[in-house]
Amino acid sequence: MAITTITLRDMAERMMRGETFSVLDVRSRNVFQNWMIKGRSLAAIDVPYYDFQADEVNDQLLPTRTCVIFLTLHDATAKKVADRLLEKGYEVTVLLDGYTAWDEFVIESTLLVNAQVKLVQFQRLATGCLSYAFASAHRVTVIDPIRFIEPYLAFAERENSKIEVVLDTHVHTDHISGAKALLEVTRAEYLMVQREVHQTDMRVTRLKRGTLRFGALDARVITLDTEGNAAGHSLVVLDRFGIFTGDALMVGEVGIPDLPGVAQEWAEKTTNTILRELQAYPDEMQIWPGHFADVQEVSKNGMIGTTLGQIRSGARRLGVSNVLSFADHPRDFVSQLHPISDEIMRINTGQIALEAHDAKALEREIRL
Repeated sequence: MAITTITLRDMAERMMRGETFSVLDVRSRNVFQNWMIKGRSLAAIDVPYYDFQADEVNDQLLPTRTCVIFLTLHDATAKKVADRLLEKGYEVTVLLDGYTAWDEFVIESTLLVNAQVKLVQFQRLATGCLSYAFASAHRVTVIDPIRFIEPYLAFAERENSKIEVVLDTHVHTDHISGAKALLEVTRAEYLMVQREVHQTDMRVTRLKRGTLRFGALDARVITLDTEGNAAGHSLVVLDRFGIFTGDALMVGEVGIPDLPGVAQEWAEKTTNTILRELQAYPDEMQIWPGHFADVQEVSKNGMIGTTLGQIRSGARRLGVSNVLSFADHPRDFVSQLHPISDEIMRINTGQIALEAHDAKALEREIRL
């Protein structure tokens, strides 16, 4: 039996179809704990390569499924481990390009195309980050960009359009925004929720409640006093085409999930606030979130999203009915989300400059 290989794209597509993989990670244990492939469709097991070299591996620790993906710093190391598993009768598959490429792998999915707009979703599978770009009247707006900006530049070039607006729905504390890098390349206008503007030295336009024009489209901006990844949040309702909700509404969930110890409490408060703000919109209005939990949430047509009606149904099932207040929220709440969330926030508001390799390492550190 020979070792086979698999590309990142093929692996992602098979995961979206519901296929489950056993992932054998042969890096050191501390690296594995801080930066692993996650998801319901992945069973990740760490057996460091030096255990194989020392012939100390307990077979009960190894995966039981037939498909094993290696994530390793050194191809030679993976090959040695693979050879040993082949001897044991395993079907062995090696992930081409390794875990580094997986971390920056992005899938682009077209959500909508008509005479007025082309809307696409960018899915960063390794981190569960979702971002968006839409072209209208030869103008491109980018929403919640991730750290590496090449996908947005490529989209604008294909659409023969110019990136004129970059918008962050909130100050991200779980990943590094690509807004600053996009502004340096495109000289676009940067929009950020008003409450967070005082924290930044970046050239920024305060995002306030009201109506904005993006190309040939109108959008309604709703600013919220929410908790979780950041104290201020905005929702952007793009004509009748959907609502960009950042981390405020998620697929299959209500509220912001990144709240250690108080997830349910703050999710209910957030959801009540949002449902009150969106009560005039129909159930079929599309929700475009900023994060997702697993690639199996990708629909058959390749997109990740839900409807406002599904969010409302989920809120009713959870018994979320009272409109609650954020008035008693502790000032240091955001800093409790993760030890370096404040550092990520200061990077995303332009207060700390960071080299590309340092940014990559910092993102790995925050992904516990």
